[in-house]
Amino acid sequence: MVFLLAVWAVFVCRPRSIAVFALCASVVLPAAALTIGTSAGLEALRQHTTADLADGGTAALTAFSGTLRSWGVEPEPLLEVLREP
Repeated sequence: MVFLLAVWAVFVCRPRSIAVFALCASVVLPAAALTIGTSAGLEALRQHTTADLADGGTAALTAFSGTLRSWGVEPEPLLEVLREP
């Protein structure tokens, strides 16, 4: 909705610089929030998964990889990421 309002403001407003700034902000800020949120979420997922697997030992890692295989996901790339410090 903000994006549509900013586009409308570019055509209607006389000092277009503020409207263009609002248009750019309505595109850049959500993209930045998505990037930062995804990055932080993936890092938290990696940390919690690593901690849970460390608590469970080898049996948990085997069960986890078996579950991923049953879903059709190849677990080796993920396990490489989990093994990184």
